[in-house]
Amino acid sequence: MKIVGVTGLIGSGKSTVCKMMIDFGAKYINADEIGHNIYLPNTPGYDAVIAAFGDSIIDFRNDLINRKKLSNIVFEDYDKLKILNKITHPLIEEQIKEKLSQYKSEGADVVALEAALLIDAKYEKIVDRVWLTTAPIDVIVERLRKSRGMTRADVMRRINAQLPIGELREHADDVISTANPINVVFERVKYLYEHI
Repeated sequence: MKIVGVTGLIGSGKSTVCKMMIDFGAKYINADEIGHNIYLPNTPGYDAVIAAFGDSIIDFRNDLINRKKLSNIVFEDYDKLKILNKITHPLIEEQIKEKLSQYKSEGADVVALEAALLIDAKYEKIVDRVWLTTAPIDVIVERLRKSRGMTRADVMRRINAQLPIGELREHADDVISTANPINVVFERVKYLYEHI
């Protein structure tokens, strides 16, 4: 079984590339989705995050952590982001490994692991190849304005909290520019997939 880590800046096209891989037959793991489950009540992650950041991040209507509130806190203060990552990264990695083990037992050939923080969280040690998706900042800002209603300042805060693109490139086995027309991106992904 080959594991491909698909990483890149927010809005750089990771999900688009992974959808193509799924169409080619790959199994899929989304580290962000796993991360969301880490925040659910009655889990070790929930308790640890509340202990670190206090009750003010709880939405008392449903006892859920208000991820928007938490995001505003950690993306304004790098030290707080480091605290959050120290809590969540090991828990996410544990669940990724469980899912990989399941896919292996099912006889999967290829698994796409979508993870914006693949390098930051050191998940690259569990993948065979790293694919980096890239796009110009203006393209990313426009995509996220349309899809999530984010302002340029919101996007830049998120981007600045990630490793610089140059550093991500140093870890990448392959780079996929998603600023290209979708058919060009498709052909690039198809080529890389066939040569895993």
